[in-house]
Amino acid sequence: LRGKAPTRVWQRLPEETFDTPENRFVRGFCEALGSAIAALPRQPWWPNVPDSKLRLLTDAKAALAGALRAEPLVDAGPMRRLPFASQVLLRRDGYRELRDLWQRFQLARRPLFGALSEALELRDVATLYEMWVFFALVDELAEVTGVEPVVSVEPELHLQHQTARATFGPAGTLWYNRGRRGYSGLLKPDYLWRVSGRDRVAFDAKFRMTPDEMAGENVAKRADLDKMHTYRDALALDAAVCVYPGDVSVFRCTDGTSVDGVGVREVVEGLAGVGALARRPGKG
Repeated sequence: LRGKAPTRVWQRLPEETFDTPENRFVRGFCEALGSAIAALPRQPWWPNVPDSKLRLLTDAKAALAGALRAEPLVDAGPMRRLPFASQVLLRRDGYRELRDLWQRFQLARRPLFGALSEALELRDVATLYEMWVFFALVDELAEVTGVEPVVSVEPELHLQHQTARATFGPAGTLWYNRGRRGYSGLLKPDYLWRVSGRDRVAFDAKFRMTPDEMAGENVAKRADLDKMHTYRDALALDAAVCVYPGDVSVFRCTDGTSVDGVGVREVVEGLAGVGALARRPGKG
């Protein structure tokens, strides 16, 4: 260095630390569980929780607080990413169980997908069809509006309802399983299309149909079309449509005319009346 020796040299030294990605994950999970327990008293059903469950939650809250004050978690920093590729989380005792518990916790907080898992196990075709229709409508509305949707589950209701929504910016919001009170009481169509603060269209999934022997096609049941009249009238909507796995899409307008081959675009862009949309998984 031509006589110019450095006065200080930096080098990396190995150091034992508990501040690892895996321990950050455990700390973040414990904090999330503590926050979830703290939020429970704000639920409307909280006064009905039995004493045995209250004691269980109190003990869990104390255990979590104690874990966060002890090594190794006291030295762990905040979790900035999920280290799911970590072999420690996948294989090491304790960490592996916590990883599985984290997945179950996340599933429980998103009941839309929890119900989907249960429906798959029970082979509940009607429920599976109902959920499929939600995402099929989301795809069609994205094409109609030209807006990439943001799909979310409402956390404040997740222990009471499987409520989700797909937001298309200012173009509108599609609600799934959100009840609304009409002049005659609470009604709950499967999906509500809301624009500028007003519910405009109800969609309702019906996994059933009836054969039209004359035309050789499967059509919507008359009772389901009658139900659409109920939704439209009681909720003061522009339109109400049942979605079913048949062959014929049709819309009956309030002026007495009919629109054959109707689609989501026509329904949300101004048609007034009731109808049926034929939608079947795997059919373009």
